[in-house]
Amino acid sequence: MQTKASLEQRAITVITTSGVLVTLAFGFAAAITKAQNFKNFTEEERVLLVAALSLFCIAALIALLINVPKSYDSPAISDMLAGATPKAILANRVLAAVDNAREINNRRASSLALAFAAQMLAVLVLAIAVGVVTL
Repeated sequence: MQTKASLEQRAITVITTSGVLVTLAFGFAAAITKAQNFKNFTEEERVLLVAALSLFCIAALIALLINVPKSYDSPAISDMLAGATPKAILANRVLAAVDNAREINNRRASSLALAFAAQMLAVLVLAIAVGVVTL
């Protein structure tokens, strides 16, 4: 299904983006540290950096869960080929399978929106942390 593939592709984008942003965040933090140790950040700076990292990890985790294989209901091929199943019953089975696929994709889309929200919040928290660290 095209929608399923599109959602999974977008989820992979969230994973990749979160990984890159976490790397950049800690690269930036390392470049501007007051010393060689994370303990040299103030408590406020550490909380913001850890919060940003946590939100990126949450976004990536949600995106990974979107890509967990799901079972899609479908009518048996033998029913469709044998002609033994009345057309109305077969049509109802096909419609039920389509409804099931839509429901799974709707849940994935909602999860993807949550992952994007976590990632946007992480970027905001990281921007605040960068501001606090550089002041």
